[in-house]
Amino acid sequence: MTSALDPTAPPALVRAPVLVAGEELDVAEWLPVVNPVRTSEVAGEVALGGAGHVDRTVQAAHRAFPPGPRCTRGRGPTGWP
Repeated sequence: MTSALDPTAPPALVRAPVLVAGEELDVAEWLPVVNPVRTSEVAGEVALGGAGHVDRTVQAAHRAFPPGPRCTRGRGPTGWP
């Protein structure tokens, strides 16, 4: 019997999907992530998003953060000393 702390047990594969506004989007490609300690072992996979994913992300950001009042001079990032 192997336990969760057994170093000989195979690790669980971790997947990092593309998430936009809490929704997991479909992707065509996944990039394997190599375990830096055991370079022959794949530790997980990262979703490779495309231009369409970026567009949906920007649209979701605009919905989440609607335009507000403009900062006056001397306030905000452009007015910092």
